[in-house]
Amino acid sequence: MSGNQVKVISIRYEFNANDLFGLIGGDASEYDIEESAKKYRDLCETKLKQVYPDTNDIQVVYSSVLSGSEKLLVTVSEDSQEVDSSTEIEVIEELCQRTLGEFNWLLQKTFVSIDKSLVYCLMPPPIVRWACTNGLIKEADKSSGQWKVPPAAFPRLIEHIKFCEYESTARVIEHEMQILACYLEDVKDLAIANMPEKIRILVVSRNGFGIPLLKPNTAIIYLVRNDTQATIHIEHFVDVEGWSDTQWPYRRYALALTNQAIRKGIGNKCQIWERNSYEVIDGVTFQFTETLETNTSFQSLFEKILHEMSELVDSARMELTDGPIWDKQNDEIYRKDEHTFCTEVLLPLLKKMFKDARYTHGTKEYGRDFFLEYQTSFGQSIYFGLQAKTGDIRGTANSTITTILEQIARAFENPIRKEPESSEIKVYISIMIIAISGEFKEDALQIIRSKMPKFHFPIGSVLFWDKSKIQSLISLYWGRSKE
Repeated sequence: MSGNQVKVISIRYEFNANDLFGLIGGDASEYDIEESAKKYRDLCETKLKQVYPDTNDIQVVYSSVLSGSEKLLVTVSEDSQEVDSSTEIEVIEELCQRTLGEFNWLLQKTFVSIDKSLVYCLMPPPIVRWACTNGLIKEADKSSGQWKVPPAAFPRLIEHIKFCEYESTARVIEHEMQILACYLEDVKDLAIANMPEKIRILVVSRNGFGIPLLKPNTAIIYLVRNDTQATIHIEHFVDVEGWSDTQWPYRRYALALTNQAIRKGIGNKCQIWERNSYEVIDGVTFQFTETLETNTSFQSLFEKILHEMSELVDSARMELTDGPIWDKQNDEIYRKDEHTFCTEVLLPLLKKMFKDARYTHGTKEYGRDFFLEYQTSFGQSIYFGLQAKTGDIRGTANSTITTILEQIARAFENPIRKEPESSEIKVYISIMIIAISGEFKEDALQIIRSKMPKFHFPIGSVLFWDKSKIQSLISLYWGRSKE
């Protein structure tokens, strides 16, 4: 009260919360606007009550949608007549401005890493991460490279996402929201054809999806059913748990994955985040489309999709290590072109397996396309020969089988120089390998073995590799998904 004859009946001071930060300069994004506005309001109310102790109606309110920056209404009484007092308005405005200039109302944002989401809500980190990247949590911050959100944001997710736990999965089809979320282990037996159409279903796993790359906190799968088709997206990301592979940086690995996805005709997209004026790849998404049968369950669909994803991961590792990539695109070539099959598949593999692997194809090969030296654990060398063939070999292909038998005999009977330049040191092979880019069909193996003279070719001295065996060796020596 500024004068003895003026009684202040009520004070209402309104301000725009966003305008509070006009004076501080710098980056206001590090401050919590909502909490700072509340504190400024409380400080102003406390000081106004100190100056006007007899006034019971004191209101300080804030909004972010006011048309003006602030509005002050004061009602006073003089000699029982209510009048407006410009003097009181000036006093109150000065008091509030002084409080503003003290800056003790500023509150920095409090963030929690999303890998702690299970502490604050029932949703696993991958679901919260998906919400951050899709703008469902407006306050999400990623300035450090890892997603962080205010604790109050966790409960609000239920406005957008319905998370179904084990006991409620049977009722998941009754839900009317646009986004559902669940653990694969809880819905694996549900038929996807019974799920509502055009609802996004986010799926996470307690133990991972069976591929080391897709660990529990580094991947999420979501799908949408449209009639008899399902579109499935697999996301891998490194902004919940950091990338731990020591062989390659994540950017290089992600580009290898997308490159192989393009080769295989799989939809893909890198997730790019800008930091300090340069682009960082922190995730990659792959898209698959599958036709659904009436009884297609989550389990059966995921087994099929994850098998394709596993092959994609293996191909990416082959690219990164200069290993052989035997995919659908190359299969037809390897079945027809022996030189390409030998140089792109067998030679890299054999160099991994043997101490020395020499491609000897030519006029003096004596039934061997490769000469191989294997070092035993006791320091002795054993020598192998390998003959490559393209395509399938059938039991009815008599001329082909006869040729193979002749090549096996010549390979064992004729020595080979241990070193290409030396004509003095010659060795004999102990084991012969027949490697084909197709399959042995119509009892071809049994027929070949039955025609091999047992006294000439001891049991175990001739090995037969088909496409499946070679592919398994590639996975073994380059490592199947050892992230």
